[in-house]
Amino acid sequence: MPSPSPDSQTKSRTPSPSLWLVVISFVGTFLSAGVIWGTRLPLGIPGEWTWNREPLPPDFWWNLPLLAIVVALTALWIAWSYVAIGSATLRTLVGMLCITAGLAFVWLWTLQEAAPGEMRLSKGIFVLYYPGPSGYFTEARYQVSDLREYLARYEGKLREGDVLHIGTHPPGLIVGYRILISARQTAPWFFDLLDSLQPASFRDASRFLINFSRQGGKVVTPADISILWAAQLCMLSGAAFTVVPLFFLIAEFFSRRTAWLLIHFWPFVPALSLFLPQS
Repeated sequence: MPSPSPDSQTKSRTPSPSLWLVVISFVGTFLSAGVIWGTRLPLGIPGEWTWNREPLPPDFWWNLPLLAIVVALTALWIAWSYVAIGSATLRTLVGMLCITAGLAFVWLWTLQEAAPGEMRLSKGIFVLYYPGPSGYFTEARYQVSDLREYLARYEGKLREGDVLHIGTHPPGLIVGYRILISARQTAPWFFDLLDSLQPASFRDASRFLINFSRQGGKVVTPADISILWAAQLCMLSGAAFTVVPLFFLIAEFFSRRTAWLLIHFWPFVPALSLFLPQS
């Protein structure tokens, strides 16, 4: 039997391109973490906008095992499903995508709850309520009594100027909040069920907002808090279930298995967790 040539032995010892990609990804990740945590370089544009470096929460290290469990479950799911995805029927594929979306939802929830207290899921109540970061809820809650009439004069409202976020998007989000407000009145039991899922960080923030609002003219009610929580769950679910259209989009140009691997990166995109529940 002929012995392998020196060239073939050299090729066998050369790392594959995929291995180099893994190594580069890990090195880049640790370098980024080192710049963020280990230096005082401004995270943004000094004098205009910068991200603040916040101290780790006291329970951060206790949250790491939970984060590791979610990552491990996702890795096991990818390893098992990678083989099955190639020949899966449409019904099986839908089920697999739902499981992936569920894992994405759990990861996004767990990761945000590992942040400093005021930046956990509690941030949603302020982001969604105050006009500065969004304003769609306050517009729907205090400015819309008749939705048809509001939509009829919507363009005229935008011509007035100084409309902040309201002027950058179609009125669909305002309509969505009006739907939630109507649904809360029609099926309060369902919203009570959703309210039972609120983490402690969100409950603490809601009590603060209710007490603070009593000093002004627009008092926040428990029903308002319930609607804001439902809206936050909608945003979180929408972000998680983005894996579904993303899979079919990628599968139009690449194989099913390639699409399957790529969509599992989506929940781990940092900007997704940072900007939720922004629309």
